[in-house]
Amino acid sequence: MPRRSAPGSADALRSRFGNDPTPRWAQRELRGSMRGMDTGRGRRGRRGPGVHRRRAAAASVAAIVTATLTGCSGIVLDACPAIGYLYSGPAVVEFSPPPPPGSTTAACFGDECTPAPFEPVGDVWQVPQQAPYLGAGTFGDGSETTLRIVVVAPDPAGAEQRTLVDDAFEIPVSVERTGIFGQCTGPFSFEPVEVVLD
Repeated sequence: MPRRSAPGSADALRSRFGNDPTPRWAQRELRGSMRGMDTGRGRRGRRGPGVHRRRAAAASVAAIVTATLTGCSGIVLDACPAIGYLYSGPAVVEFSPPPPPGSTTAACFGDECTPAPFEPVGDVWQVPQQAPYLGAGTFGDGSETTLRIVVVAPDPAGAEQRTLVDDAFEIPVSVERTGIFGQCTGPFSFEPVEVVLD
């Protein structure tokens, strides 16, 4: 009667798996690790370390692409810088028609201010943003956009002077647009104030 090997003995393992009692899946894992290769799935479905490295790299690339697209969508690139612009140039007045000879022209910045006389520079009537043309609380930085103008002309009959204009005018402002889409306000300047003399 032939002898039967005890379960789990070396003879029993050799009869099941050949001369090498190591299971075949373990043999594949061992051969793959010796070659420095990724063996993929093991016996219980676990993935090799190479698969995890590839997934981590793909996740990093996806995060970079997402951040780039987010910037292009306008969340970051549309932001305007916190810059305050100033303008210290004069206010230019364009009279129509020009003041008659012998007239007195005066102006000041603000509503409740005391006009001071000013003269043309060449052919241009300019009111500088400095004393005595600055009203109370005005700093000459372009923040005050109201200009009071008074023009008094002599009476042709020589009796009394007559007031051609005494009023407050809004100074037009030209603003330069900045930003990729022109959504931000940039440097600004005064545009001429048009005054019609009656």
